[in-house]
Amino acid sequence: VLLARDNTGYQNLMQLVTLAHLEGFHYRPRIDKELLERYHQGLICLSGCLSAEVPRLIADGNAAEARRAARWYKEVFGDGYFLELQRHTQLPRLPQVNEMLVSLGRELGISLVATNDAHYVRQSDSLLQDVYICIQTNTTVHDEKRLKMEGDSYYIKSPQEMADLFADVPDALENTQRIAAMCNVELGFGQTHLPRFPTPDDMDPDEFLAKLCWEGFRLRYPHP
Repeated sequence: VLLARDNTGYQNLMQLVTLAHLEGFHYRPRIDKELLERYHQGLICLSGCLSAEVPRLIADGNAAEARRAARWYKEVFGDGYFLELQRHTQLPRLPQVNEMLVSLGRELGISLVATNDAHYVRQSDSLLQDVYICIQTNTTVHDEKRLKMEGDSYYIKSPQEMADLFADVPDALENTQRIAAMCNVELGFGQTHLPRFPTPDDMDPDEFLAKLCWEGFRLRYPHP
């Protein structure tokens, strides 16, 4: 998870998103660590959910690689790197992963942050999320082998619910506010930010767009 810490971070985040789509797209947009290191300035990095790099390495029993990866992120992002703790009761490996993340954070001097994997607003929306996934994957709720989310805990929890879940790691809760305070991006909403596109012979952009549309129309639907 990448968050813009300031306007430089916002520019770098847009750069990474652009490159992920134009150069790294393979089924989904992607970036590598080389790009992340190049455009890390002004960004905050969170370690992600159970399927992210560091938690996944821990879950796979590869503690040494997890430590090496966490150290790399710490070196790149400094105090802007946080290890995420999530608590979803339907994931049996999560408590063990969280325990290791806490240990890793204390060992390497990496701050912890309490987060929640949220895919829908209310707990009662879990059924609708299941239907939504069925639509995406072209299956039905009657298919027992379908892709689905386990349980109904992936909603936006209240502050009190989060406080109850992470009462044993108060610093992880406090860091949610710390991260919010670290994000100071100022966006100018009073003006339109559009790219300047050069046109042939300084033609009016609207006229040039209309010209391209008509040319494309004639190519696609030529007159007999």
